[in-house]
Amino acid sequence: MTIHIHRGYQLQSIFLTIGMIVLQTSNAWAQVNHPAIKKPVIASSAQQQAPIPANKICTKAAKADWLSEEEFLLLMKHRGYTIQNFKVVYESCYEVYGFDKDKRIVEAYFNPQNAKLNRQNFAAN
Repeated sequence: MTIHIHRGYQLQSIFLTIGMIVLQTSNAWAQVNHPAIKKPVIASSAQQQAPIPANKICTKAAKADWLSEEEFLLLMKHRGYTIQNFKVVYESCYEVYGFDKDKRIVEAYFNPQNAKLNRQNFAAN
């Protein structure tokens, strides 16, 4: 039994195969040689486990024991702070940017468990 394949289908199959090879090769080349494509940087375990300096730690309490963000921000408002930006830093501090009660620009770090001021920096006038 002889199977006859139409010549057009054979050529189409060959072109598809060649196209796939070219595409795979160009993608591989782009990933290796193209300067705009960044390879992922894998940090060493020493970099990932870098200890936080003692003067940057606000609390060692579990996050379940922290004041909620809403409670904390309400306390800051009652203390006269105007908060522009708020975030958790060093996995142990609440950090705020804004103005203190004297309307000075401030960056302040608080213990999230009891809202005690840890340290603050003022912008120079």
